Formats: sequence, structure tokens, C-alpha cells
Amino acid sequence: MRESSSIPRAPRFVTGCVVAAIVVIGLGGLGVIGLLSSLDDIGKADREADGALAAYRAAGLPWEAKEVRKDLPISPNLNAKDGLNNAFSEFDEKTFNSVSKGLISDLEVSSLPEVASALKPFNKGLDLAVEASKKPKLSYDKDYDLGSYMLFPELAHIKALVKGLAFRAELEAKSGQSASAIRDLKAGWRIADLVGQEPTVINTLVQIACRSIIFRRLEICATVFRHQPSRLRDLNALLKGSAQFRFNDALEGEAFMGVATIRNLKLIGGVQALSNQTETAFKPLDPKIAIRGGMPEDRTERAFMTRHLQAYTSLKPAMDEYATDPEKLGNKMDELATSLANKHLASYVLESILFPVFKQAGIAVKKSTAETQSMEALLTALESTPSDKNLPKKISDIPGKWIDPFTGKPLTVLNSGGKFRVYSVGPTRTDHHGVLLSEANGSNEEKGYDVGAAYPPRVPRGSLKKL
Repeated sequence: MRESSSIPRAPRFVTGCVVAAIVVIGLGGLGVIGLLSSLDDIGKADREADGALAAYRAAGLPWEAKEVRKDLPISPNLNAKDGLNNAFSEFDEKTFNSVSKGLISDLEVSSLPEVASALKPFNKGLDLAVEASKKPKLSYDKDYDLGSYMLFPELAHIKALVKGLAFRAELEAKSGQSASAIRDLKAGWRIADLVGQEPTVINTLVQIACRSIIFRRLEICATVFRHQPSRLRDLNALLKGSAQFRFNDALEGEAFMGVATIRNLKLIGGVQALSNQTETAFKPLDPKIAIRGGMPEDRTERAFMTRHLQAYTSLKPAMDEYATDPEKLGNKMDELATSLANKHLASYVLESILFPVFKQAGIAVKKSTAETQSMEALLTALESTPSDKNLPKKISDIPGKWIDPFTGKPLTVLNSGGKFRVYSVGPTRTDHHGVLLSEANGSNEEKGYDVGAAYPPRVPRGSLKKL
């Protein structure tokens, strides 16, 4: 990682940031008293800066970019980056996105030659993605010192590749090419896990999205492989090798991006730019002049940094306690975000902008875990029960231990009317009798849904199979 910039810091005086803060929190109309109150709050936070930094560092939270991702640098022969970039260059993403809906329709009605023909131009890129997925690491050498200006253009490309692998796997399974189908599903799932190695919440969410894409094809392939126990075991092995979600690492990455943003606040346009929430409000941040270390010397910016460090230091005990329960951790983060927003003090203005709302992200992580658990149980049941007539009617009949991550109780089995499902009751903790999100209509979606795996595959809303 590059050394800290030698650019001199701004002198320690009250800048226009304070005025912006006063305007944002609505103190401008309070006249001199409001102004003095704001200045006093900034001064108080500034005086707490050294203690806030010491506590933040003692909590083990990242203060330098090199501490965000500790496994860097990665040797090129271990890094999937170049292989994925080669796959991107051979994969016409724009064209693929335009034909992908047609591929879904054709796969549903078994127009396999048409699908094979449509996918042919993308096969080279997909083959390169398969090879890239065999690498153990993925890093795009992110410059975390850019803070809010760090971009992730590769993520959209990766999602398109995973979708292509998923469609091709379904085609291969239905065409009798089971080994190739397993290969492509494994590659897509592995790429999802590689994406999750980057410690940001957006990477975690894309990891979940990629897993979801593959998950739907797993359901379909499990049905195609119903009487091929060895292939069902292959699918199950794919899931059992899944990487654990790294939600805490992602939160530490978010903490540092806030640090980097505050260090470069002037360079990106100040509080006004961050509160505007539009790309045009930001000034381009030149990596050559980005400030890469230390506490700001400007009094207002030191106050902002103090509140940011204090916020994440206060969160760290919950991060440790709920390391395996992202939903509870997300709830704690939302409570903290609400508390910060209710401070109505100038020193907290920037933190109320920077501090993200993570409740839904935490739930998404737990839902993906519940899906994976449910699919493992379903595949185990299919493998161990050759006849559909003898499929289990309760979870205890499936070999293994299958726990609903939302309740801590066993997962639920539905075996009725030709439907066999293993599911979690999801974030509502209410049993919706195996109705999954993709099937729920508007009213059911509002009331809630279950999270799980289906055999035969679920029939989503709008599916041609309903016609």
C-alpha cells in the first residue's frame, strides 16, 4: 500500500463545513445562540479526538488502508482477477442481457437447440470464467483511501457471467451433459464466494445475488438428476464447500471508507456533496493527491472524524457478540444509526450521512444461509430416498442436523400435493406453509414468505409454465 501523502493538512480553524452543518441540522434559524452552540459542540468533539482514536485502534478497527484487507498482496497465480477480466473481454454482456429473458423462456418450454444456439457466442467467455473460478483468491486492488469514491465496475460483469453459467448449466443438465452442468454450477457458486472476499457490504450483497442465481438452477438440476444419486451428491458437495459470509469484515471495510472520506472531505466537495446524494455533486478524487493517513487538522473535520470513530467503536462489541448472527447485528446498527440521526448536533451531521442502514443486509445474509441449509437438506432427502412416494414428511427423517437460522429450531418439511419442500420460516418467524418469495403474490409478499428449496422446482410469478 502506498505511503501516506505528504500534502500539508489544512490549518486548524473553523471552516465552511461548520456553516454547512448548521444549515443541515436546522440551527441556522437560531441566530447567534445556535451558532455558538454549534461551535461549542464542534470544539467538544475536537477535544475528544485523541481519545476516540485510541479507543478505535484498541478495538482493532482499521485506521490505514492496508489494514482493511490483510491478505494483500495476492500472487497473480492465485488471483482470479486476470482470468475474470479475460472472461469479460470475451463475453458480450450487453448482448447477453438483451437475450437473457428469451433464454429463460426457451429453457422453460424445452427449446434446447434454440438455447444452445443463443448461448454459443458466449461460450468462450464462460469457459474462461470456469477457469478463473479455480483460483483461491480475488482482489481488484481496490484503493480504499478513495473512500466514497471507490468504484466496483467489475461486479455487474461478474453477475452477468454467473447468470450465463447458470443458464448454460440448466441447458447442459437437460441435454444429458450432467458433468458439464455440475462444472458450471460449481464455477458460478465459487465466483460468488470470490466476490465475497472483498470486505464491503456491496460485495456481500453481490455474493448473495450470485448465489441466488445459481440456487434457482440447483433446484432445476436436482429435479433433472432425481434418479442420479452421484450427481445429487455432487450438487450437495458444491454447497457444503461454501465459504462463510464475512459480514464483520464488510463492516470494518465500511468503517475505513468513512475514515477515508472524512480525510478527503474538502477534495470531494464537503458535506454538501455527500448530503446531495447525486454523482454530479462529487468532485473527482485524484488518487495522486488523496490524503492517505492521519487525523485531519481542520477542527471541524477532526470533530466529524471523532464521531465516526466513536460510532464504530461503540458498535464493535455487537460485532463480536453477533459475529454469526448478521440479522441481530444489522438491528444493532440500525439502532445506532437512529441514535446518531437524533443527536441534532453539528459534529454528528456527517456521521448521520455516512452511517449506512444495514438491517436489510443482515437479513439478506441470513436468508441466503437458510436457503443453502434448506437445499442441502432437500438434496440429502432426494439422494437417500429413490422413490417420490417415500420422501420424508418431517425434518427428523432426513439424515443430518438441519437448523433454521432464524429460529434456532429445526427446518420445516412440506410434503403434500406432489410438492416436497424444506424451508425456513424466514425473518417473520411465521410458517407460510412453504410459499417462497418468488411465488408469493402481492398480498402474500406483504404478509411474508418462507425461505427454502423446492422439488419439483418452484414456478415463479409470470412463468410461461403457468400459461
